Amino acid sequence: MFIFAGPSSHKEAVLIIENGNDMAKAREKSVSKSKEAILSAMRNVLFMAEHDLPNTLLSDLNSLCLQQGAEQFKDLIVDKHTSYTHNQSVQEFQAAIADTVREDLRQRLSRSDYYSILLDESTDVSVDQNLIVYVRYIFCNNVRTDFLGIRKLSDGATADKILKEITDLLFENELDVKKMCGIATDGAAVMVGSRSGLTTRFKEIVPGLLSTHCIAHRLALCSSGAYKYFSNSPKNLSRLEKIQEILASVNADSGTRLKQISNTRWLSFEGSVTALLRNYSSLITVLLEDNSPKTVGLLKSIHYSFFVRCIANTL
Repeated sequence: MFIFAGPSSHKEAVLIIENGNDMAKAREKSVSKSKEAILSAMRNVLFMAEHDLPNTLLSDLNSLCLQQGAEQFKDLIVDKHTSYTHNQSVQEFQAAIADTVREDLRQRLSRSDYYSILLDESTDVSVDQNLIVYVRYIFCNNVRTDFLGIRKLSDGATADKILKEITDLLFENELDVKKMCGIATDGAAVMVGSRSGLTTRFKEIVPGLLSTHCIAHRLALCSSGAYKYFSNSPKNLSRLEKIQEILASVNADSGTRLKQISNTRWLSFEGSVTALLRNYSSLITVLLEDNSPKTVGLLKSIHYSFFVRCIANTL
């Protein structure tokens, strides 16, 4: 049975459709505003990560942006309990950003014919050993160095364990181990041991692999070695001071005492390197007069123009 609708019914139907369209537009606008607010918050999260700022700073940073006229941050405030600045929200933002960063890195690495890796071990506040890995490669005719990953060494920092963690990390990032052309380490025995060290294991896979002792670690070892050599021996210190007196009339910087590098070595790095550079001539003169194995080893590490250039460029 067909029922004919009057003019009023048609007007109501048109009004419903128009209201529905308005609601759809309003919903689309609301989603767009929320999207812009979330993207702005994620930009702040990325900024904090790049500058090593704590997650707890996000709320203040968002408020500062809002005070500067970034009105989109108002849409983050749902109610007094929800503003997308809680630690869990920040971690979710970081996870989403990390996925994008990793994918961008894989895309860049896929366009590089060869790459090298830089390794270091670190112990965190929980006394857990961690392996930090950076990758160096060529992209758009420029050399880039990017963070590749961090792995917990739960079974100890053995060569076998480190080898497995690195190969797993390379596989996750779609890197062919045979395209690795260089590896830089801290020079520890587990890394460069001639029989079973990490670099030896890798050279069995990649025969032409170049192994480098990190210049920053070498410089730290030389600075601490020079300090120990003179601080533990009044005789050696007296000889150094006499030579400094002779050079004082020539070099105004001579006479600066060598400084110890603390266990958190990078915090005391600049002062130690500055003292080493200013005392370099005196230091070499004293070491050349001593034929002990310890002195010969120390002299071998620093008696090169390349070493002097490196310490000069760090200041």
